[in-house]
Amino acid sequence: MAPRARRQTDVTPEPEPAVRLYELKPYYREALAYYEAFRRLDYPTEDILFTVMNTEDPKVIQMTLRARGREFVCNVAKTYDDIEELGAGWKIALDSWKNSPVDEQHAIWRRSYIVRNAVEFSMTMVARGFRVDPSKLTEDMPGE
Repeated sequence: MAPRARRQTDVTPEPEPAVRLYELKPYYREALAYYEAFRRLDYPTEDILFTVMNTEDPKVIQMTLRARGREFVCNVAKTYDDIEELGAGWKIALDSWKNSPVDEQHAIWRRSYIVRNAVEFSMTMVARGFRVDPSKLTEDMPGE
């Protein structure tokens, strides 16, 4: 008699976000919305940067898109937080975004400046020479 074939089941749990999105500081949530906006507009993630202007207080948190020899900088917030903390916090925020449930991502996205001002944001990008499909900024999150 032949041995029975064993059936394997993948029981690897889904990665848990390091921090829930709603626990992040508001400026990280807003920066994540910019990250998502640039991603939705089909810019590769390596062209999307979390940057900080000034080493003195107040620092200005920015999301920067560098594509095709152009740069589009969006001021997100002012902060007095330590610059090293900001970088580490952004890594945690991005990891949390990538591993969070779609409904949490959707809540952050729908409350963002980008969604509330999609037309203005799109027109500004176009005026600076970037390609934009504004309808991509008002679509629901994938999986909704």
